[in-house]
Amino acid sequence: MFLKVLALASLVSAETGESSKDTIGVRGVSPGNATFYIPDEDGMFACLAYPDIKISFDRVNDNYCDCPDGSDEPGTSACSNGYFYCAGSGNFLPSRYVDDGVCDYDLCCDGSDEPAGECENRCAEYEQEKENERHKFLQHLDKGRQIRHSYIHEAALRKEALRNKTTELEKEYNELTTKLKNLKVDYARIREEDSDSTADADSLQALGALRKTMNTAQKQYKKLYKELVDALDSYNKINLAMKKMVEEYNPNFNDPAVKECIKEWISIPKLPAVIDYQPFTYDENLFSKIKIMSYDTQQLNQASWFEQLQSMVSEFLGAWVPVSESSQIKNVGSVRAQAVKDVIDDSVIELKEMKKELAIAKKSLKLDSDFWGPDEVGRALEDICLTTTTSEGNDIEVCLFGQARMGNSNSVVSLGTSRGIREEKGHIVIDFVSGDPCVYGISRTLKVVFECGDVHQLNSISEVDACVYVINGTSPLGCAPVAAHELPGSDIHDEL
Repeated sequence: MFLKVLALASLVSAETGESSKDTIGVRGVSPGNATFYIPDEDGMFACLAYPDIKISFDRVNDNYCDCPDGSDEPGTSACSNGYFYCAGSGNFLPSRYVDDGVCDYDLCCDGSDEPAGECENRCAEYEQEKENERHKFLQHLDKGRQIRHSYIHEAALRKEALRNKTTELEKEYNELTTKLKNLKVDYARIREEDSDSTADADSLQALGALRKTMNTAQKQYKKLYKELVDALDSYNKINLAMKKMVEEYNPNFNDPAVKECIKEWISIPKLPAVIDYQPFTYDENLFSKIKIMSYDTQQLNQASWFEQLQSMVSEFLGAWVPVSESSQIKNVGSVRAQAVKDVIDDSVIELKEMKKELAIAKKSLKLDSDFWGPDEVGRALEDICLTTTTSEGNDIEVCLFGQARMGNSNSVVSLGTSRGIREEKGHIVIDFVSGDPCVYGISRTLKVVFECGDVHQLNSISEVDACVYVINGTSPLGCAPVAAHELPGSDIHDEL
């Protein structure tokens, strides 16, 4: 009540244009309220919130609380509900800080809350600190806004790329659908043509064995290639080291072990072809071409096609795969129907994956600023995930536009799925809903509040209610223009 009266009194005084220069100075009274601390014609003071209660003016600041609102003791700590005005900081502070033997510079920079001479005036120093804070904040704000602007540009590029990708996927999907339709027609025709002939079960078995053998050979080839390169590199390093030892060894230095080592090395036949080897590249196309041939429907009508392929592959595989596997490859007849069927199966799988990818792309394109935030800036951070650790040692991962999780090595729970960006009181907020059940079956939820910052960072987490979590952090996402009263230092502990 007293605070409201103080505020109203200050306003009335300001409107009437009355100044403290015409009044008696009373400790702890603001210039705006000074006119209320003038004795009336009877030498009385009226309590501000209770004007019917009057006391002798000499009882103001007598260190005894007479008024229910504490207004008679603005310059002492006698009233627990009183307030002291600090001229240096221009703000009110609770009377309990007055004459408590502590220089409360963060509340009253001029030290006037203590007896004269007890605390020096540090207002200039504190004002400089506030100015430094403002300057630092503005630097972060400017840098953060520049980063945010780059995000907006990146988001526009991503959206355009996604639009182009969607168009291309639709084209490929339609082409593959047509191809699959034609393959099914070919398959039916080939099955009909072969219906009068005896099915060659060995042909189908051999084709499967061939593919299995090719996969085995490819893996062994890659592994052996890597081991060979590593071995050659190691050999050359050892060779250089031993060569240096031979050239720089001092024979006068009597070390039998070194002498024996050099002697043994010199006696080993050198491998000039290895020493001078040139690195070569693993030919992935070697296997790709063979695989493509096995699916080339244009070759199916050539009677000798499979035999030619078998001969080429068998010759290549001879040195790479076990005899037991290579012996499974034998002369076979036509495998046209099975080859087309395999291509159909692969096409169906590819079509399914393409349909899924196309659906995801279209869904992302459909989302607008209601999800991605102003200017759809969130598109630039679609894959960004942030992490932090709670005081209890639980790890938290927040994927801004995906899932939020919390847990440790023993268990992990979902805190919800992102609902996108929204604005709340000048801050950027991302809500996560429908997390794993908590007590009484309540789903966990998370609210992430971002202030302006030039880096993405999660600073603190709290559980404000059962299964309801709030994380405060910084991000360039939150760097929108701010009003002057939002700058650091603009709040000067004004209890009003």
